[in-house]
Amino acid sequence: MERRRAATVAVGSAVAVGLVAAGLVRVLFGHPGSPTPPPVRMVKLPAMAVATLEAVVTVARRGRVHAFRSSPGAALSAGDPLVELVDLGLLESRAELEQEIAHLRAEPSAPVPRDEVRSAAMQLRAAALQELETAFERALEEFERWKALHEDGLVARVEFERKREELTAHADRLAESRSQAADPEPAPVSREDPRPQPRLRRAERLLGRLAAFPETFLVYSPWDGRLLQLHVSEGDVLGRSAPLATVERASLARLEADTGATGGIVSVRLACGVPGPFPFSIRSGVLVLAAPDARIRPGDRCSIVVLARG
Repeated sequence: MERRRAATVAVGSAVAVGLVAAGLVRVLFGHPGSPTPPPVRMVKLPAMAVATLEAVVTVARRGRVHAFRSSPGAALSAGDPLVELVDLGLLESRAELEQEIAHLRAEPSAPVPRDEVRSAAMQLRAAALQELETAFERALEEFERWKALHEDGLVARVEFERKREELTAHADRLAESRSQAADPEPAPVSREDPRPQPRLRRAERLLGRLAAFPETFLVYSPWDGRLLQLHVSEGDVLGRSAPLATVERASLARLEADTGATGGIVSVRLACGVPGPFPFSIRSGVLVLAAPDARIRPGDRCSIVVLARG
């Protein structure tokens, strides 16, 4: 039994080895009658670095193009000014306020009715008198307390006399207020209010704040890159979110090379002098890969060496 089992294992092993060997032969030398694969060769392709991102810069608020601070093709850093515009919203707000102020100043002051003046004056006098009477009562209570302390020898005479003077001042003010309250006629008051109107005061304050703002504003580059195109001309009036310029981003360069008649590309061996291999893709006959060096900027040209079949 053991001899039969050993013989079976030996036969199975021989068959397996034979099958593996046959597979290797087929892979290495091809199946008899199969076509020979095309040879692999080195191909050198011209490439150019381009930006991976470009964006249209828009206007944040209404304006009129006043001057250009950058020209197409110029290299930009983030925050560099592109265009200067006149702030139309600010100018319109100033003009509206100036018209409102002129209108309010031209309006005659409203006359104050005599009965209204008299009633308001009497109310003010009554309120002032009540407040003085309350203050005098408190001062009188305080003086009586200090008087008792002085008589017991607990406070100095100078402190007691100071409290007496305070009480006398309260009494004088109270007497004057009572005399004015007893007068049936209020003090002469102009029939026209000499104070500026509240709306006029508010408009003048707002105009003063707006006058401190600059009449122009700048639109800046959002990132490092290059100004590709200006979409406006000097004097153009732009609404909010209107396209102003197109700026390409320089920090995300990629390489593009036309494959032309080159056959199937197997790998990229060299890119701009930097040895590979590099991951790549082919889009509509254009080889695309990330620039191997951060110093490569959009517009730079170099060579790419690839392995290609055919």
